[in-house]
Amino acid sequence: MTAADLEALAARVEAAEGASRELDAEVLVALDIRPGWMGKEGELWIDRSSPSGPVVRWNSLGRRSSGNPPADSPPAYTSSLDAAMQLAEGMEPEDVSEAVLPAVGRWIIGGSKTGALPRFLTASFLHARALATMEARRG
Repeated sequence: MTAADLEALAARVEAAEGASRELDAEVLVALDIRPGWMGKEGELWIDRSSPSGPVVRWNSLGRRSSGNPPADSPPAYTSSLDAAMQLAEGMEPEDVSEAVLPAVGRWIIGGSKTGALPRFLTASFLHARALATMEARRG
């Protein structure tokens, strides 16, 4: 996923009106977060054909189909502080601080809307990952 893709996803997460299982799935796929039982080969993708909502699947067959095994349900990044904070895993402490402080500031300035802080944190961590991606490409 490119830095621009991560920034676009961050903007959609921040603009969301409430929790979104669709956005939770998109974050999981964008950051390629896999459960321990799943190999690193193959891609994660979102199957939107399920009547119960989006299902993240592991394309281990070389083609996308409903026969691909489902990954675990995505954490509730857009509604849970604990889930949003999981996105800090593997980040340097100063990078976490730089992501969390603006999110809390936007939440306070925005009137501290109930449920908005997890979305702001998730968006901030996506912004931080986009920045890291750009810096890694520069060398």
